Amino acid sequence: MNIIPTNAHFCQRARERAGVEDPEALFLYLCRALEEQRHDVIEHCFDVPGPEAPDGRPIRAIWRFRIASGEVFYAVVSRLIMRPITILTHEQVRFYREKKRLQKPKGRKGRRVCKS
Repeated sequence: MNIIPTNAHFCQRARERAGVEDPEALFLYLCRALEEQRHDVIEHCFDVPGPEAPDGRPIRAIWRFRIASGEVFYAVVSRLIMRPITILTHEQVRFYREKKRLQKPKGRKGRRVCKS
């Protein structure tokens, strides 16, 4: 039986999308930064709309980070275990931003009061 490591998908996408030669090291670096709350290394952008955890918070979030070449990429992070799931390019994050924007309520908040 083959055991697939939990970071296999992240590592595959890091090679494909960012051209990272050692994706395992990047995965461990990001995990450590998330655990130590190193916001100078990895920065929370927004939560991903979708399923929620028992505490009512979204299960996934988008975090921004830079690779060694200086390019900016984004990690989809599981909020339950605080581990990166996959890596996204800036163009791919646009989809999530649009999805989040479409879920915001439309119109005014509250009743409009007219003075006469």
